[in-house]
Amino acid sequence: VSSAPVVNPPSLSTAAFQVMNTSVTIQNITVITTNTVSYGVYASSSYETKSSVNVDSGGKIGTAGISLSSLSSIANSSVTVQAADAIDLNGQSNTISYSSAANNSSSLYAVYLNSASSNSITQSYFLNSGSGDTVYLNSSANYNAISLSTAISQSSGRFALYVNSSSGNVISQSYIRSTAYGGYLFNASSNTLTRNHFSATRFALALEGASDYNTITLSTMTSSIETGMTLWG
Repeated sequence: VSSAPVVNPPSLSTAAFQVMNTSVTIQNITVITTNTVSYGVYASSSYETKSSVNVDSGGKIGTAGISLSSLSSIANSSVTVQAADAIDLNGQSNTISYSSAANNSSSLYAVYLNSASSNSITQSYFLNSGSGDTVYLNSSANYNAISLSTAISQSSGRFALYVNSSSGNVISQSYIRSTAYGGYLFNASSNTLTRNHFSATRFALALEGASDYNTITLSTMTSSIETGMTLWG
């Protein structure tokens, strides 16, 4: 696609773009929906490229602004949703770069990696302006890398970064800030956190449960009320 059209998905459709073939590039596209749909862009196949794609849900997207399977990329793009995940990564070896993702939700995320492994996120910005978590790695979301990025939660009770039951992830040179809690590792082992800044009103970074064999180096943890770092047995 060489121009920059605005796409409004029709009523009763799944998405503005539902991609089921491999090796498809969507570029220089804006998705603004006035109809209720599940996705802005939904790709169930591999080797997909999303470049300069902008999604604005207007409160009409219910599942995710962009959803990728495996071996695909998002670059130079922005996603703004409300009661949905902004970006879902469902497979492995995807990349997000030079992009932003924002949502406003108590139970959904700006970026959600659900059992998604070996993905790379770099030089990107993520915000949840609601009462939920911002970047969530869930249930065997292993060996992912997040670098040179920012995750911010405006919640008074949730986390900017939540790593749940996942291992081998590397978080580096990133800024993790929340009104309440910065980073949280729960039953998450053998992860590496290096050269990060965690900032929160309450605890900046917490490890709980069987969060064993994690490495934390050259990082700053600041809290205005409670502790910079907390370890719970």
